[in-house]
Amino acid sequence: MPVLPGQGLLREGVEVSAVRPNPEQAAVIERLDGDLVVAAGAGTGKTATMARRFARAVTRDDGPREPMALEQVLAITFTRKAAAELSERVRRVLVGEHADGLALARHIDEAWISTIDSFCSRIVRRHALAAGVEPGFRVADDVLSGTMRGETLDEVVARARAEGGDGAALVDTYGDEAVRVCLGDAYDRIRTMGLTVADLEVAQGEPLGEAVAAFLDLVDDLERGILARPSRGTTLETSLVRCRELREGLAAAMALPPDECADAVLAVAPPAKPVTFSRASEPKDLAEAAEAGKIRLRTAATGAVCRPMMIAFKEMLAEFEEGYGRRKRAQGLLDLPDVTLAAARLFEQRPDVAGHYRSQFRLMMIDEFQDTNALQMRVFEPLRDDDLCVVGDDKQSIYGFRFADVDVFRGLRDAAGGATPLSENFRSHPDVLAFVNEVFGHPTVFGEDLTRLVAHRAAGESAGWPTDSPRVEVLAVAGSTLGEASAEEAEAALIAERIVALLAEGVSAGDVVVLLRGMPRAVTYAAALRDAGVPVHVASGEAFFDSAAVGDLRALLKALIVPDDDGAMVRVLAGPLVGVGSDALLAVREAVGRSASLASGLPLAVAGEVPGVCAEDREAFAAFLSAFDALRERASRVRVADLLREACTSLDYDLSLLASGADGPREWQNALKLMRMAADWDAAGAGDAGAFLGHLESCERYATAERAAPLAGEASAVRIMSVHGAKGLEFPVVFFARAHGQMLRNEAPALRVDRVDGRPLLSYKHPEDGSGHDGAPGSRYEEVRALARDLEQAEELRLAYVACTRAREALFVTGVAKGKDDAPKPGTFLGVLHTALGAPELSAAPGSAAVPAGRWTVADATAIVRPEPPAAEPSPGSAAAPRAAAPGAPADG
Repeated sequence: MPVLPGQGLLREGVEVSAVRPNPEQAAVIERLDGDLVVAAGAGTGKTATMARRFARAVTRDDGPREPMALEQVLAITFTRKAAAELSERVRRVLVGEHADGLALARHIDEAWISTIDSFCSRIVRRHALAAGVEPGFRVADDVLSGTMRGETLDEVVARARAEGGDGAALVDTYGDEAVRVCLGDAYDRIRTMGLTVADLEVAQGEPLGEAVAAFLDLVDDLERGILARPSRGTTLETSLVRCRELREGLAAAMALPPDECADAVLAVAPPAKPVTFSRASEPKDLAEAAEAGKIRLRTAATGAVCRPMMIAFKEMLAEFEEGYGRRKRAQGLLDLPDVTLAAARLFEQRPDVAGHYRSQFRLMMIDEFQDTNALQMRVFEPLRDDDLCVVGDDKQSIYGFRFADVDVFRGLRDAAGGATPLSENFRSHPDVLAFVNEVFGHPTVFGEDLTRLVAHRAAGESAGWPTDSPRVEVLAVAGSTLGEASAEEAEAALIAERIVALLAEGVSAGDVVVLLRGMPRAVTYAAALRDAGVPVHVASGEAFFDSAAVGDLRALLKALIVPDDDGAMVRVLAGPLVGVGSDALLAVREAVGRSASLASGLPLAVAGEVPGVCAEDREAFAAFLSAFDALRERASRVRVADLLREACTSLDYDLSLLASGADGPREWQNALKLMRMAADWDAAGAGDAGAFLGHLESCERYATAERAAPLAGEASAVRIMSVHGAKGLEFPVVFFARAHGQMLRNEAPALRVDRVDGRPLLSYKHPEDGSGHDGAPGSRYEEVRALARDLEQAEELRLAYVACTRAREALFVTGVAKGKDDAPKPGTFLGVLHTALGAPELSAAPGSAAVPAGRWTVADATAIVRPEPPAAEPSPGSAAAPRAAAPGAPADG
């Protein structure tokens, strides 16, 4: 049953700028001398505090201090949106709280308030020659830099394969894609560390001969231990045979040529064949030592096999660095890390330039400092003069995949002897904060390291929240009740059922957000909400190039260029652009035979010479051919954007999409977005329709994933977005979904570059290919993997913290309990919750248990109300339905 929009009863959050600074904030605002590290908890008003600190610095007070000029304060934020917000906050504070602030407010746009990227670009442009870059350089966008990177990687991998040797062996062993991915990640990680490819260390293993000798000593010890036993059964005799096999096999392997012996060693000691066969009846300590020695042996042998390939990897990385740089220089381009590195080197190598800005800036403030990296810190280090204030929260550092390094923030904090806290939360209801403090303050999570948040709001403030509904609820589907439904389908249905109930109680759909750790499964949750009649907007995760409309229009352009491309022509004819039935297309194909193109048969169909094509389809073919011929005739003379617009108009594509059901308006917006991309292409004079198609293919393959176009009016819909996309935002009602997902990936990459002891380290294992090498780790691989897993789990907990602290009025954590007896599974956030909340006794589904500030509900998947999805409407223009009448087309944008 469709759900009517709620009344939007939940009040807006507290406007921190309208509240008198609390003592913690005042301490930050008033301290303008000396370095300062601020640990700003979630929702504690750090932006308002920074704005007031900025205004305090540039205005006169009652004391002897002279105010700073606007240009003497440097304020750095994480995004352009945040920089704009900070500028506006400073302007409002100047006007509203300082008698001499009005004149300054008029010039706030001249202040140094920007992102790190914008600051570095501004500096490098001012000092281009001194920085060693072309004065007229352009900054490559994601599409252009992604395309150049991808093409360079393709060239490097193809050249390695063609030239043979260790590079070809690397690509053959690990696969093209794995090598490409690791090369790109290694390059990015090294640059964010402020280092070069030459600084990459390849893990050095133990010499194979030493490992073999050490292992044989252990085998000898084990053999002597077995022989010393007074009696030996069949198992011990078999173990003695195995000892002799190992000794003889390893001797033969080491007698082979150097390039063959390591492979032979791995074959002699495969992972599945133990050294001993019954540790219970053998000297236990000697047996365990021998098995550990075999692991050491295989690690050394893997290093001997793989290290030459790893040296080739480093050489390929250097080739990529040179080739990518050459491509950028040819077009006068720098990417953003180039600009940051140029600024850092400028300040380091030109003390006079650094000194100028160090004298100019009497106060520096950097927000979201937990998401910076070593290279970015290199930019600001030469400018420090006991005047740096960094603001951050290491519990909200969630950008490790972008190589952010939370240790940069922690290092400054520790060097300062601690941080000044901001702990009064202006966002969340006390019940939400009680839950957050209980869970994340548990010793198994953050423990004493958590800055516990204190509610600004009184517990009795309802803000329109339904009286009988808890503000915190853990909703878990009992795994034993799933039946044939997937975990995500059952959970999504449970979320939809709970949201329908909230809307019926007066909560507005636009007040609700569903947060996911990643977006690949967003479609499942969106479908469940739509089936329940709830308006939904997927704020991120829907890929632009996966849009049906984008695919239709790309196919049309391709057909206009190459009419004989049957694949493109079939999509055009069968889809909403034309909408003929499959029977008609099959009849045309049979009429012209397999050797001719489908397009060649269309005139025959229009003339009535193809049996099986009905009158309605003949009319559709005729209308299409008329429009298609006219478009082909104009294709070489008009801009690509105009060609697309004319095609949509002449084929009534806009009307077909808008009448096609719930997804039609969004698909039309994607079509309009494609036209805007084409207009940008036309404005750049980059080429014709064929070249534009090639550009789209490069964007899809190489560039950062392009998002689908937004749809106007989605503010009144439930939003589904990633936790990363929600960072810095707040929502009245938050559902944090998929708490049953494993926090650690099951499989680690066989090639990896990690930061170890401040240096980039390449470690490796042999791929699991069923050979004697099967998954054998190289030197330091397991050590690095364990370190990486610790970092990964810590970031997953921080991700959950960020998700939970987005909630203003109510928080729901959802998942599927897949453990024994429907308990939460270890290694999941649901499992973390269960432990942190004191392992509440959970009754069989359906049932519930009280938890701090809320309840834990266990649901039976078979009892979740799943409304019947609406009947699918026939596609416009199909044989089953006439073409739809036209509503008014939405405006472009």
